[in-house]
Amino acid sequence: MGLFLANHYSSLKGAIFIICYGRSGSTLLTRLINTIPGACIRGENANALMHLFRAFEAAHRTRYAQGKPELADTAPWFGADKVAPSEFGDALIDCFVRQILKPEPTATWLGFKEIRYHELGDKFADYLDFMQKFFPNAHFIFNRRSHIDVARSGWFAQRPGKTVEKLVDEMNAAFLDYHEKHPGNSSITDYEDFSEDPSRLKPVFDMLGEELDLPRCREILNVRLKH
Repeated sequence: MGLFLANHYSSLKGAIFIICYGRSGSTLLTRLINTIPGACIRGENANALMHLFRAFEAAHRTRYAQGKPELADTAPWFGADKVAPSEFGDALIDCFVRQILKPEPTATWLGFKEIRYHELGDKFADYLDFMQKFFPNAHFIFNRRSHIDVARSGWFAQRPGKTVEKLVDEMNAAFLDYHEKHPGNSSITDYEDFSEDPSRLKPVFDMLGEELDLPRCREILNVRLKH
């Protein structure tokens, strides 16, 4: 954990990331998770963190593919042996939290939801590993929805149904694969379940070691989201 997080968030228990695709009910799920006292789970950030992950990967390749021996100033990768990927990663996350998430100093959980994970292609698992490495006690909530309902919703209604179905199926498979490999700090939720009965989120709250506030969750379900 970077120095900024360590020095400014004494109440922090960990990080929560809601992993999803568009029109999956993730905004509602974010509001429900934010019923945890002190939780600060933000909305989307246009995949800003993904670009920091790619910067970290570039630094890691520079150090360990090109900088294993000490390099003279006549080498094209001069200085690659001095690159410090882990320290760079910590600094990137500190900057992201400070300038993008901006949680209150009393935050117990921080994180965000994002819908653009399909942009990662075969780097999906590597990206989540990066998040797990640099965020303290990182947890992932993989949110799914029927591709039929996704295809009817918002901008997806303007796309071919088969295109939407393919995206949903591919992401659901990636969600399940990562969850099966990391069952201790990940959960899978289905919009059709928690949108009708928020008690179906109890396994998620149990994973986090938090109480599920059902009355508050039911209040949230009664508020229709404008988007």
